[in-house]
Amino acid sequence: LEQDRNFLDNETCPYFSSNCTKQYYADQYGVNYLAMNDFNDLFGGAMIILIPIIAGLAIVIMWFTISRIMADSRYETAIYRAIGARRGDIRRIYLAYVTILALITGLIAISLGFAILLIVSNCFSRAITAALQSALSLTGQDIVFSFLAASSQTTAMCGLIVLLIIVTCWLSSITPIIRNTLRQPIDDLRSQ
Repeated sequence: LEQDRNFLDNETCPYFSSNCTKQYYADQYGVNYLAMNDFNDLFGGAMIILIPIIAGLAIVIMWFTISRIMADSRYETAIYRAIGARRGDIRRIYLAYVTILALITGLIAISLGFAILLIVSNCFSRAITAALQSALSLTGQDIVFSFLAASSQTTAMCGLIVLLIIVTCWLSSITPIIRNTLRQPIDDLRSQ
């Protein structure tokens, strides 16, 4: 790719140039894999910036949500403690609750993502297929572009997303669980 770019830059003039001193006239049109590589580099660079921002925002929102749920359940914690539950029992109950909540959140996130991907694929798949067949001279071949390609990498990414959601929920529940289990049950029972 670098040799092709260097050739286009150093050895050719654009077709519309009237005072060309170089031996060849050429444009990037017709050498579409260079344009596709440039697009891939641009899209990859944007994703490197956007994914951490989106993930960070999701983590902060999840952190506050779990913290608020735990803070609102002080009365239940006090009831558990009043009937004889130990702090470790309460921690396990809340960790199980948070894990179930994280699994449901992960399932909804992946289902929503695939639904959006299906809609995008249905809307743009034919146009992208036609553009790719034209750009790569693949006419007459039965090649269809699809956003929905199931692979081991897709499965691994979905698993990683669910795992990150679970870990984030666990981390965000540590402080509220400790705060709830260290409080005196009588104070929380009186506040209701």
